[in-house]
Amino acid sequence: MSKLKYMEACFAGEALQEEIEDYIEEWHESNSTEEVYEYLGMTEEEYAIWVENDSMLRTIFHARKLGISINEFIGRNNAESLVARSASPEEAASIKEWLARTGRIQK
Repeated sequence: MSKLKYMEACFAGEALQEEIEDYIEEWHESNSTEEVYEYLGMTEEEYAIWVENDSMLRTIFHARKLGISINEFIGRNNAESLVARSASPEEAASIKEWLARTGRIQK
């Protein structure tokens, strides 16, 4: 049986969201021909959002649970609902600033 990809492992309770860097390190050390986002089990847009702002990881998981793309999820929600998944007030402020800076929401 092959090892689960990062996203699958998190949903299965076999990995923590905080372990993403470990999976990326494994990808660097592997002979995989997959792109890093594929190796993680992410879509290209999910990976791009995460690279832009790693605080969006919880939101990426939430959108995936709802069965919609991260960009669609961002488009449907206001800043307050997007930052509600933040782990701290500082992370919430960072996400809100990033959403405004990248034009995803209006200030």
